[in-house]
Amino acid sequence: SGAPPASSPASTASVAAQFSGAPELWTPHSGANSAEYERWPISRAANSALQFRGVAGTFVNPHPQGTLVLPVWRVDTGLSIDFNDLPAGTTPPASLGAWERDWDNGWPGQNDAIFIVDEDPRDPGVPATIHRVWQPLTRLAYDWQLNTTTGQPELVDPAGVLLAEDPPLIDPPYMHVALTEAARLQVPVSALMDDWQTADDVADTRLLSRIVKHPSGERPRRVERVVIGGDLRGGELPAVTVDEVLFGTARIGTGSSFGYGLAGAQLVLTSQQAESALDLSVRTDAARTARGKQDMGPNFLSELPEDAGLLRLGSELMCYSAVDPGTGELTIAEGGRGLLGTEAVAHEVGSTAQLLEGWVVSTLIAVVGEGDAALQVGDVDGFPSEGTVLVGTELIHYTRIRGSALEMPRASSEPGARDGRGGGIFRGRYGTLPVAHVTGTPVILFPFRYWDREADRADGPELAYFGFALDQPNAYVRSMFWQAEELEGSQLYVLQRAGSTHAPAPPWDADPDGEGLWSYDLGMPTRDGNPVGVQADLVEWRVFARYLPGAFDELGGLSHGWKGTPRLDLFGVDYLAPNQVLRRVER
Repeated sequence: SGAPPASSPASTASVAAQFSGAPELWTPHSGANSAEYERWPISRAANSALQFRGVAGTFVNPHPQGTLVLPVWRVDTGLSIDFNDLPAGTTPPASLGAWERDWDNGWPGQNDAIFIVDEDPRDPGVPATIHRVWQPLTRLAYDWQLNTTTGQPELVDPAGVLLAEDPPLIDPPYMHVALTEAARLQVPVSALMDDWQTADDVADTRLLSRIVKHPSGERPRRVERVVIGGDLRGGELPAVTVDEVLFGTARIGTGSSFGYGLAGAQLVLTSQQAESALDLSVRTDAARTARGKQDMGPNFLSELPEDAGLLRLGSELMCYSAVDPGTGELTIAEGGRGLLGTEAVAHEVGSTAQLLEGWVVSTLIAVVGEGDAALQVGDVDGFPSEGTVLVGTELIHYTRIRGSALEMPRASSEPGARDGRGGGIFRGRYGTLPVAHVTGTPVILFPFRYWDREADRADGPELAYFGFALDQPNAYVRSMFWQAEELEGSQLYVLQRAGSTHAPAPPWDADPDGEGLWSYDLGMPTRDGNPVGVQADLVEWRVFARYLPGAFDELGGLSHGWKGTPRLDLFGVDYLAPNQVLRRVER
């Protein structure tokens, strides 16, 4: 029928109380005409007993001429519970809502936008909107009695009594579905559904006709074309930059006989996790797939990365540092809750955890000070020979791997010594602050576009800069200037040093105090540029790109300055120098 009238709050609350632990039944009964039922208690009791009208969790209501009439059809729920032994007249067991209901194919809700999809891979699906879904596990029944005081009939319990449905309706486990309007195309039932037990053994939902609601966890059945940075239909897109494209492989269920049908399988929580908890309990014998519950082999959790991995639970990303395949206990890393701009929240029993396979992650196995140049991690497998990692709120470059350590160059203990006894020069990249990190902190390989290889008081081949030199004996440099396209969150600056036979140039990692080494932040502070006023045989310049605090937003990910870099357009020097004879020929 068309849109139902509002349900009775009293009846809804009563049924919800008896169905505690079954969150999928948000409004198990709808369309209650409470006023009419209160007037005719005998009719209400008779109707609930005969089950001719007001069935499937609805109530008897008048329907004017022209009311839309649509068919109701059945779909497999995926429930694996045998209710044949459930005695009539008893309420469902507590486990009905608290455990087995976690293992189904999903429960569409009222007004959900869905697609009805054929088993034919050429069929893109038919869009529709859910009006009503009902699982005939229980029904409300009413009884009446005669009020000896008033002599009028009345209901024994106005809220009704929840009874078990007859076994023929619930075995095999079906749910009944109705749409708000007629579907534009009829989708035939799958051949496999002739035997629902056979269909229940199919892990890949793409082999079945089905109802799909995003996000379903399904993968495309056939990929013939991939477009990156464009539109399949040739339309215009906003200006964007694609940093990196990752194609992952399934880590869960790879050893099972279902193969690709388990791509995207998720772990399922067996106990509630508080927002500050550092442990996680999941099922050891089953996972959640697009098809619903899938029984797994023993110790399938051993397929997870042993030392660390990123998980997504709802809107939260977290990192585990250890997993026990036998018990299903995962230890959350120190500082491993609410990662990558997400917020740590509580998670209920039955929530799903998805492994983020495309992220390489490990944990620190030793304390790291704010000036240390080596990160000792539990496993370097998957980390490239050089790259960027996120540790806490700090971004760090490393340029080599030695043993189990991600290392970077060290500064000198004294300017010019180049002895590698100072602090790490690539800590606190992209405007983040170098801080100490405790053992167990997640180390996440982080994608980036441009290196941030600038460092104060440092010199070495790993630095990145533009180098210029004026090798002119006795030259007098009047000014220096540059022009650049600078971006928000970063800027260019220039180091200048000068030397001659009588006054050698200082080392690049010395303090730029104006005694042979200068630092400039502005390209054109005046019309003539930066005044220099230095006479030397050799003048050198290094142009660096510096990222400013706030270029990277480690909490909300709302800053984008770290994704770009300034562009140097012009560098110029104004100088005077004596004439030189470059070549002389006598005849």
